[in-house]
Amino acid sequence: MKKLISKILIVLVIISVFSSSILIKPKISLATGVCSIQSARFDPSGTKSGSWYTDAAHPDVTVDIVTANCEGQTIQVSITELDFPSPDDDISTLDNHSIVVPTSNHMIIHMKAGEDECEVGGSPDCHYYLSVYLPGSSINDYNSDNKYHGTLKYNCDTACLDDWQFVSEELVAGPANTLGTSDPKIDYYPLAPLPEVGVECATNPDSNDPTNTNCVHTQPTDSNPCPFGDYLNALIKVFIGLCAVLAMIMIVIGGIEYMTSELISSKEEGKKRITGALFGLIIALSSYALLNTINPAVLQICLNKLPEATVTIVPASANEYKLASTQATDVKFKRTIWYEQIKTISALPEYNIPPCLLEAAIQRESMGVAGLVGHDENAPSPGIKSRRDFIASGLKKDGTTFTPNDTAKITDHTFRNNGNWSGNNIFSAPNPSAPDLGMDWRFSASMGMFGVTFFPHGSTAGANYDVGLPVTTIAGHTTVSPQDILNSPNIDMRVAAEIMHNFYNSCGQDVEKTYRKYGSGSCNGSNAFTNKEAPLRKSLYDQCVAQL
Repeated sequence: MKKLISKILIVLVIISVFSSSILIKPKISLATGVCSIQSARFDPSGTKSGSWYTDAAHPDVTVDIVTANCEGQTIQVSITELDFPSPDDDISTLDNHSIVVPTSNHMIIHMKAGEDECEVGGSPDCHYYLSVYLPGSSINDYNSDNKYHGTLKYNCDTACLDDWQFVSEELVAGPANTLGTSDPKIDYYPLAPLPEVGVECATNPDSNDPTNTNCVHTQPTDSNPCPFGDYLNALIKVFIGLCAVLAMIMIVIGGIEYMTSELISSKEEGKKRITGALFGLIIALSSYALLNTINPAVLQICLNKLPEATVTIVPASANEYKLASTQATDVKFKRTIWYEQIKTISALPEYNIPPCLLEAAIQRESMGVAGLVGHDENAPSPGIKSRRDFIASGLKKDGTTFTPNDTAKITDHTFRNNGNWSGNNIFSAPNPSAPDLGMDWRFSASMGMFGVTFFPHGSTAGANYDVGLPVTTIAGHTTVSPQDILNSPNIDMRVAAEIMHNFYNSCGQDVEKTYRKYGSGSCNGSNAFTNKEAPLRKSLYDQCVAQL
């Protein structure tokens, strides 16, 4: 028994000294930071059950955004719905919403969920993530998809019609979050009140303690900036107290042994027990007194700063680094189911192009889904002529009229030509058996995995829907029609290979220039689409080469 108590006493003394000496406020030094996005999260998040969303009661959703070094600057936030295959669409009620970042670098947006941009029949219908744009940026600097609490997924109530609702915006008060500057601040705090340590805690009401005098702050405040440190400081005093209690127990046991024993040897054991207990108590008290004399701050623990850490990111390629530094786009290469056929076709003498050149382009256009149709007049971008022509026409496919030349509608994601396609048919031909596919051929449309564009009858482009796209490398064809591409993945891929072969060689076999010509018509072309897509596709190409 005496040996056990002695060991316990020694362990407590060691823990006391160890805790007092190393759990101190660390000295750190980091390089000056720049404005960055730390996190963007939904609450609630994840995949919800089929009955979670109803049109009658839109569930409350909170968007929580934390930045660093951005105070006073303006960021833009969007809730984006993941379309398949592309492009993804922002909801109308939180589309590039501007926020001036407060000192705390912490912002909260309160919303009510809706069904903007969702597609009935999806898995699930709605797949939302957060897009955040840094000051002065026109591209997505932070994409929360596949990040912690970064997505919200659920099915529509019936038809996917109801909009999200904006409720309010909250700028969280507090000290600056300057992660990456010379004095970064990261607070540790308990997730629940810690009782009986005597720290006033008016912000933490407790039904068993209406005056809130027996709890520790769970969040940092001006009066108590280090709640978790307070708890650890209290534990040090508790260890010292336990040492004193155990020492007294050992002294009492030793005294009883000394007084009740007639044997000289037993009296000596009692004296040793008393001496050992006093010696252990002196060590415990002396360690505290010594550290307090040297520097009282050593005994005031505050874990509100992290030690210096240097992280070096080595990019897979120089181009991927350029992409990460300019676009911060979370796009990783994913092999499509057509890769082996693409590899075989690309190696044919009439094409002789790297298979990854085609594979990366098809991933971005369709993720390898055959038979897709893109209705260009529905793409909400002022840079697309068919969209401008549609808005100027004042007439939809089904005969519905609207005010022509309403330029505000050009970028309205919800305003679409509503012929015979909607919902699941938004990426398909309304009537595959009809000569014109049931399309509104006043406007251009893209066809197939590669997104080959066909134009209205009589246009000056080389691929009219009723004339076909001239080809030279496909046996039995001098032209291919939209139906040929939609009905035959082999023709689809061969048309794509012919186009990329021509671009690749005309651009000196430079991969990024090839993608620029695809997007702009010129090897050195520069427009909003090309400036985003060309580096991105080059990154996918590099990843494809490295993996395959």
